[in-house]
Amino acid sequence: MAVIAGPTLGGIIASLVGTTAAFVVDAVSFLVSATLLLTVRIPFTRAKASGGRLLAEVWSGFRYVLNNGVLLGAILIIGASVLGAAALNALEPLYARQISTKGELTFGLMVTAWGGGMLGGAILLMRVGEKWGWRRLFLGGILLLGLAVERVAASSYLPIVLVFLAIGGIGNSLTAILLNTILQQSVPGHFRGRVFAFAGLTIQSMQMGAILLWGWRAQHFPLRSILAVAGLVALVAFPIGWTLWPFRDYTYASKKDLQALIDR
Repeated sequence: MAVIAGPTLGGIIASLVGTTAAFVVDAVSFLVSATLLLTVRIPFTRAKASGGRLLAEVWSGFRYVLNNGVLLGAILIIGASVLGAAALNALEPLYARQISTKGELTFGLMVTAWGGGMLGGAILLMRVGEKWGWRRLFLGGILLLGLAVERVAASSYLPIVLVFLAIGGIGNSLTAILLNTILQQSVPGHFRGRVFAFAGLTIQSMQMGAILLWGWRAQHFPLRSILAVAGLVALVAFPIGWTLWPFRDYTYASKKDLQALIDR
């Protein structure tokens, strides 16, 4: 809920009394969180060392993903989508100022809309995940992400922008949750950390590169034009995934099928 209420609250504080006060409130909230965490007592258990070399273990995790079309496809599809969707990360504050005179509050509302969409995506997945199937929902999330960026670029009317940002949040939630679910269910426990590391490294690297790219291009082209191109880039991931991704819905797969996928 913090990602829903927090941005709007921060926008209100920044628009009324300035950004310094908003940062002070934010810092105090982190201090309270840190204090509460210090009161938590978690039993410590020392893990048994595997005896392997770190680089060798990391490389084995990379090879595991590279040799599994389902996992590699899911990671690369999200990565391709992120190349476009990351334009929002880079340009959203500037776009908020462009479409409204109250840029701080508008930006807070935009982030809140995205967060609300993410919550809605999680609820949707709980309701219809087994009925609709993971492949359909995963690629549907990719499609929603691209459409959201494209439609945000086409409108300067704030309520419409907020609606499509919420739709983008739904897509983001579906793809992120389902990627983690696919990794959890298809990767043996002793490989899981390495595979999650590979997925995070790949997706975050593509996102950081895309943020740098779109921020650089925004110095030379109008924001709405940049967002429109970024939306098209994000949308390309959908037909690629639909036609080339060798996915089977794990929801309906037997344990034997899962093991065969793991051993492949």
